Order: sequence, then structure tokens, then C-alpha cells
Amino acid sequence: MLYHFTNDMTNIIKYTALFLLISLSCCTVAQQITFEKNYDFGYADVAYCVQQTPDSGFIAAGRQGIAPFYEKMVILKTDKYGNEQWNKIIGTGSNSAWANYIVNCTNGGYAAVGYQYDANYRYDVFLVRLDNNGDTLWTKHFGTTAFNEKGNCIKETVNKGFVISFIQSTPDTTGFLILDSIGNLILEKKYQLFDGAAFYNMNTLSDGGFIACGVAQSDNATHGIIIRTDSLGDSLWVKKFIGTNGAEFYETQQTTDNSIIIGGTSYTASLGQWNGYFIKLNLNGDTIWTKNYPIGVSSYIKSIHQCNDGSYIAVGSVFHFSPPNPSDGNQNIYLLKLDSLGDLIWTKEFGALAEDEGGYYVRQSYDSGYIVTGVLDPGNFYLLKIDEGGNLSTGVQSFINNAFALKVYPNPTNDVLFISLKPNLYNLLLTNNQGQILFQLDNFTNNSTSIDLSLLPNGIYFLQIQSNNFTLTEKIIKIN
Repeated sequence: MLYHFTNDMTNIIKYTALFLLISLSCCTVAQQITFEKNYDFGYADVAYCVQQTPDSGFIAAGRQGIAPFYEKMVILKTDKYGNEQWNKIIGTGSNSAWANYIVNCTNGGYAAVGYQYDANYRYDVFLVRLDNNGDTLWTKHFGTTAFNEKGNCIKETVNKGFVISFIQSTPDTTGFLILDSIGNLILEKKYQLFDGAAFYNMNTLSDGGFIACGVAQSDNATHGIIIRTDSLGDSLWVKKFIGTNGAEFYETQQTTDNSIIIGGTSYTASLGQWNGYFIKLNLNGDTIWTKNYPIGVSSYIKSIHQCNDGSYIAVGSVFHFSPPNPSDGNQNIYLLKLDSLGDLIWTKEFGALAEDEGGYYVRQSYDSGYIVTGVLDPGNFYLLKIDEGGNLSTGVQSFINNAFALKVYPNPTNDVLFISLKPNLYNLLLTNNQGQILFQLDNFTNNSTSIDLSLLPNGIYFLQIQSNNFTLTEKIIKIN
């Protein structure tokens, strides 16, 4: 049987369907939790790592203090809104400690790694195993009496044990510690690479082996290095990259297409600055692509993570002064979203020019947003939860960029979209989801403007704001 609709009924069905589609889109955005939280644990606090926990909250690790005998390991547990549930401060006096990395454990609880001093200012790799309430189950130290050792990263292995990447001073040695589930040492692998090397980050591979990345000195230059090993830590290959004039790698992981992604920084002599630097390799160590993004007067990428859709999210710090002027603030937190080919989708910056902020770690959260950790001036333990578009808020008013006072509102909107920003030189672009340019304004210098969307159909649009220092893309929802 065929049904014939009148124009009125057709319009009712069309707009009802459209309303439901837009409503679902709005609900999806609204369900993504965003927050910005500072936690003051005393003096010069920094959060170096964060993971989402099975209860949808977050566990973060870092340190308090800036000098031996004045440092303490800090472990913070929050709910999904960033509200503190408990914290643990570990280390006192001559046994001061520092946490670089933390993981969830399959058997429940957490494992954090870093280093701890003794009374002679010598330090060892320090591993702490905590239960779900943050109570210490056991601790382990690994090191020698002759040298200093630091634990930089820890991952759980398939047999519920652990692998730790570490560095050892004098001679410059780096390697892995492979442990069982209660922290007993099974195997230690050390590598003396080039003229000195350090593994800053490591990860497990699907075949049971490991990859690690960091820096090496070779031929009077700083190189980014990456190593792939088998399950016993025996090297399969080592690669070094110098970028343009120098490179450092800070995080690596296996991707869903069985490749390797690396994030770090590369020095460009012609620009006189460090830039965000990304490399994708196959499992044989062959280069698939490299990307270099100059930002500000210098930028450093400290963490990269593959998202559920195959894209990448990265975080680090960007400097806007040359040379950086401490009295004005050195750096801001900087995020980059890359597609699967490493091409830039959007960038976001958080912080203020009069303050000093830095981003150290990022992961995609259960709601498809992102959780970021770092430091916020004057030295507070810092968590930032943003939505999948990189926004701190998704309500009527969306603050895109605190450092440049950018605001876009209302969002969603039914007619006029207002844009407010600090005076500068900008280009504005509005596109649909096919990339077609619907509005363009070049060399815009005022501190506010507006775009009339009343004649556009309901749907999702993208506003791109470009300046010499950054490019931001904001999702705009048009509704009636």
C-alpha cells in the first residue's frame, strides 16, 4: 500500500526527524563532562600522568616539591567530575619521592613508578602498589649503590606483571625491568646506546614485546630514538631520528593498524625553535609519515594517544615569548588533534599569558572527550577535562581559548553567532560538514563580530579561527 502525504504532513515529518537528529546531537555533546581543577598539595605540585578508572573517575600521579628531601609522591583519586575522593602523599625527609607514571591494575588498584632518595641523595627506581582506596599494598626499590636510577614509565603485562622503563646515570644507561605481579624482579635489560640514551616512555606490543622511545646523544646532536624488543627485552631494532636539527621523543604506542606512533619535539634551526614532531612507523621501523608543526616561538609535545576513531590527540606546552619571559609567564597548555594521516584537525590552548602552565599527559575518556594533566601557575596539580572538540564548556557559551579570550556564543544557536576575542589579526572560516566554505572573513582585527546563520539549514557547522600563533576549530550547532 502506498501512502501519499500532503505538503504539511511531509514538512511535519521532515522537521520532526530533523529535530530528533539535532536533539540527539545536542544530547551527545551535553553528556560529555568538562571541568578544570587545581589541587594544592603544598608547594610546586605537578601532575605527570592520569588514567580513567573503572568507576569512570580518574587516578593521577605526580609530585610535590622541587628539590631532594623536599619532594613527595602524590597520588590523587577523583570522581568523573574531578572532585577529589582521596589523595596519598608518599615520602618524607630523606626518603622523599617522585611519581612519573601510574596505571590501573587488572586485579584492582593502581601501580605508580618514579624514584625515591636515600639519606645520601642517591635515588632508586621506586614502585608503589596501591589498593582501590589508595592504601599501600607493597613497595619495591630497584637500583645499585653506585649509580642513580629513575623509573619513567610502567605498564601491566599480559600475565598481570609489570614492565618498567628506567634510566641510570653515569654511565648513561637505559632499559627495562620485567616484574611479576607482586613486584619481584624477573629480568633486567640494560642498553648503552650511542653516546648516551634515555627511555622516557614505553609500551607493550600485541606480540608480547615492547617499544620504548626517548633521546640519545649521537654525532654531537640530540636524536629521538625508538627501540622494539621481543618479550624478553632483546632488541629487534633501534632507530634514531634527528628531525631537522635535533629531536626528542616522549611517548609511543602501537596503533590499531599494527603500526607505531611517536610524539615529541624537533628543533628547526631556520626558525630557531622547537616544534611539535610526530612520526608513524611500521613494525619493522620503516617510516610511514612524519609531521612537524611550528607553534608559537617553541612547543613541546609530551604525550600522544590514538583515539577510538583512529585519529590522535596530543598535548604539550607552547611558548609565546622569545626568549620566554618568566615575569610574563613561560608557557601554556597546548593540544593538537590529528587525523589518521597526521594532518591537523584542530588545536586548543589553555592558560593565560600572565601565568605559567604546561601539559604532560592526555588520554581519551569513556565519553569520547579527553583528560589532560599538568601544572598550573603558581605550581598546582592540574586536571583538565574537555569534550571531543577540545572545548572546556559545551553550554550556551563556549570558551575556546582562555589565553586569547576567545568566546563563541550561543552554541547551539538559532540565528546569530557572536564571536568575541582579544584584538589581533585573524581569519575566520565557517564550513559545513563537507568542508564547503559558507562564510569567510580575512584580516579581521576587531575584538568582536557576528555571523548570521538564520538562513542556513539546521545541522552541524565548523568555525575555524586562524592567527599567526594558533588555529582553532569549534563545532557549531544550528537549531530552530
